[in-house]
Amino acid sequence: MDKDELILDYEHGDNLGIKGHRENNNQKNISKIISIDNYRKKHKKKNNKGIFKKLFIALISMALIIIVVFGAFKFFVYSAKQKLYSKVNNQIQTTINDEQTPLSSEAEEESIDWKDGYISYNGKTYAYNEDILTFLIMGIDKDGEADLLSDGIDGGQADSLFLLVMNPHDESINVLSINRNTMTLIDVYDENGEFVTSGIGQICLQHGYGDGRDLSCKRCVKAVRNLYRDIPIAGYASINMGAIGKLNDAIGGVSLEILYDIPGIEGHNTLSKGDYVTLVGDDAYWYTKYRDINVFDSVSERQDRQKQYLSLFIPKLKQSILDDPSVIVSIYNAIEPYVVTDLGIGELTYIGTKTAGYKFDTDNIYEMEGTTIVGESGFEEFTCDEDALYDLIVKIFYEEVNK
Repeated sequence: MDKDELILDYEHGDNLGIKGHRENNNQKNISKIISIDNYRKKHKKKNNKGIFKKLFIALISMALIIIVVFGAFKFFVYSAKQKLYSKVNNQIQTTINDEQTPLSSEAEEESIDWKDGYISYNGKTYAYNEDILTFLIMGIDKDGEADLLSDGIDGGQADSLFLLVMNPHDESINVLSINRNTMTLIDVYDENGEFVTSGIGQICLQHGYGDGRDLSCKRCVKAVRNLYRDIPIAGYASINMGAIGKLNDAIGGVSLEILYDIPGIEGHNTLSKGDYVTLVGDDAYWYTKYRDINVFDSVSERQDRQKQYLSLFIPKLKQSILDDPSVIVSIYNAIEPYVVTDLGIGELTYIGTKTAGYKFDTDNIYEMEGTTIVGESGFEEFTCDEDALYDLIVKIFYEEVNK
């Protein structure tokens, strides 16, 4: 091959050496591209696996946290429930006994397997409903915070007394209103806290003989249990009346028709009979607290207003808890300085969440039957109808035993 031919082949790329060199380079480049592509795919898969692995671990971790938190909450509530029922079980042995309601011959003929705690009433046999939880709620005639008092006779009168009864068998809430002037056995102490005597007096006075806090409450619980034939009481809460407005506003107020004219004295607003209003703040307090002591049996008028208010307040409170259970904590925090209770946040949470779906209306509010007179002391005295009270106790706290 001469020089010109060699140049021609080079120019046209026909030289075998050059051509082979190019092919080898192309193959190497292609191999590199394939290797890089495989590397990327391989590491992309690894990265995807890594992402999925991390995501999976994160989801499992979140699930475990939720399980732990939920489990802790359930245990928290369960422990509160056990605490309440433990307190009740310790008291059940002192409920209505056979000496108060002797076994009748009619009951003996029914061939019922008689057990401790059974009672015979109007020809039927009943057993105490041990699943009931009962709480004493006291409204104290003080506006300020519930301070510990050194004076043993100025704990404040219990102007309002209610038994709040939770019945899981029929999922109901019953409220038993106790007339503040009910004459019953109370314990009297001197200003140094020393016991003086026991005697018949207005039940509202019992709270006053104490320290204005737990000691006063416990003594009031004792008087109420004595009046109601030693029914178990799972807990108590006394609320200074100054907290009513805060409690009312915590659920957005209560709308109702004013039952009686309430004068606008002592800086409070006038509330006129027949007006339909939403009670907020001080108006809620004034509507539920006001009583004209110069009008005979004005306690009954106030009880009418309190019954009306409770019949609207409780359902709204229940709905608030259903919408947001944490409202229990916010409500408690708002009124805590005014409240004395032996119920912790766990027990309150259990009560609130448990009863949020329970039925309650005006038919679930019961007032004591009896008569009011002006006693020798010059103060009103309410004597309850013992038969009617016993009927109520059996109806609310007992269940008929089947043959």
